[in-house]
Amino acid sequence: MEKSTGLKSGGDDSEQLNKLHDGLSRPRTRTRLDLVWERIGSLKAHSGGIVQHYDITVVPDDQECNAVEGKRTFNPTANRMVTRPRVWCLRTKILDADAEHLWCTYIVLTEMEAVLRSLRS
Repeated sequence: MEKSTGLKSGGDDSEQLNKLHDGLSRPRTRTRLDLVWERIGSLKAHSGGIVQHYDITVVPDDQECNAVEGKRTFNPTANRMVTRPRVWCLRTKILDADAEHLWCTYIVLTEMEAVLRSLRS
């Protein structure tokens, strides 16, 4: 029996946002304002991914029953991978090595671990 993956089954977080946004303009899709906000809340609650970096607003229709349009603005949270990509912190007891030597050692260890994992399977 396959384990349920929840929101991840439809793709990554930005893909989920795109599906929600595109669904507002298609006929026969759920556009009730409360259901749209419920879906947005569910996306934000269950993902630690890209959704947390968006400010999302929903524009209601004249009767304020259905959502007409969804707007999102990218507002990245500070000190996350989105704002500081490729930042690595390697912990070691080797005090006399430079950064390049430590990095090469780390890469060799990572490759050896991958080889040992492949031999086990």
